[in-house]
Amino acid sequence: MRSKITIALTGAVALVAVGATPAWAATTTWDDGGAPDDTFDNPANWAGDTVPATGDDLVFPVGDGATQDISSPFLVNSITLSVPGFELTGAELAIGAGGMTVTEDATIGNEVSTTGTQTWTVASGKTLTIDDTADVTGFLQVEGAGVVDFGAVNGSGILTAQQSASIVLDEGGDVQGLAIHGNGTINVASELAGTGVNLDGGHLSGGSLGNLGLQQIGDIAANNGVLSPGADLLGEEAGWLLTGNVPGSSGAAYRMTLDGTDSDRIVSSGVVAPGNMALDVRSDLAAPVGTAFVIVEADGGIAADSFYRNPLTGEPLADGAEFFNGQANYRIEYNTTEIVLTFLGVPPAAQPELAATGVDIELPVALAGLLLLTGAGFAVAATRRRTV
Repeated sequence: MRSKITIALTGAVALVAVGATPAWAATTTWDDGGAPDDTFDNPANWAGDTVPATGDDLVFPVGDGATQDISSPFLVNSITLSVPGFELTGAELAIGAGGMTVTEDATIGNEVSTTGTQTWTVASGKTLTIDDTADVTGFLQVEGAGVVDFGAVNGSGILTAQQSASIVLDEGGDVQGLAIHGNGTINVASELAGTGVNLDGGHLSGGSLGNLGLQQIGDIAANNGVLSPGADLLGEEAGWLLTGNVPGSSGAAYRMTLDGTDSDRIVSSGVVAPGNMALDVRSDLAAPVGTAFVIVEADGGIAADSFYRNPLTGEPLADGAEFFNGQANYRIEYNTTEIVLTFLGVPPAAQPELAATGVDIELPVALAGLLLLTGAGFAVAATRRRTV
């Protein structure tokens, strides 16, 4: 049975920006001691029989699911969620410098604001879903190996995916920037207007179709990691990532998928400079031989003398170069505004040598050994006859 925790606050609570743990912060732990009355303002439900105060650290370690209905804006320093199926709804929730720690799947349906730099840590295999708008200021770092799935994101801050954490942006928005470090992942599933990306590691992917009129993310500084368009909003496997300038780097890779006769692609309003980024082609090999795929469209042009790199050999893939990636052979061509990949087919597998060939080689050796032994036998017999 799911517990329902109702927060009843008197009057509005001011949302104070918190740059560090406030001096008045106290840890308030939910112990469900007032069951079946699971309301937030029931002192019996909290350790020490004291309801939380503004700026406290809230800990939810017990219960079989909890729904908190916040009736007025509320500020906490930090939240620790260890309750399976945790849900939070109602008025705006402001989270201070203490951030969040999530060890079970949880949903926050409120509008959420972050105050100052903070970290959200989500356990491996778990998802924290933010259904409403998140207003981000400062750096919001997501760590761990779990997922934070956002709706719209706004604000002057920067979202960072660190370690092996994953951030999903379902409804876009407009924040100052995105940053991916370590093995982190950011999936841009819709428009994210004017947001620059610093790809220092991990994986940036997204899918926005240009003909839907969506705004693009900003310039991408691909210093390292993997840049890949991903699935689009219509559910197709091949997606378009709408960007500004994309300066390449030898430490990064462009991973794109060929799906039938369609392909992932970068659609840029600026200049795309492959700059020796490794080209990693993923293909279902369903296309007819000779099919041409546009993998980059750049209104600002393709930088001259800047080529993708063969991921197998490390050599630059100059205009007209043919190369293998996986089981398939491709040709790459650059023009002033496009990069085109042509599928040249899959070479037939090398045929194994026939068994008879091996026998032909091995038989004379076997016969030579047999004749040698037979000859030695005859020689011994002849010697014995002479000595008798």
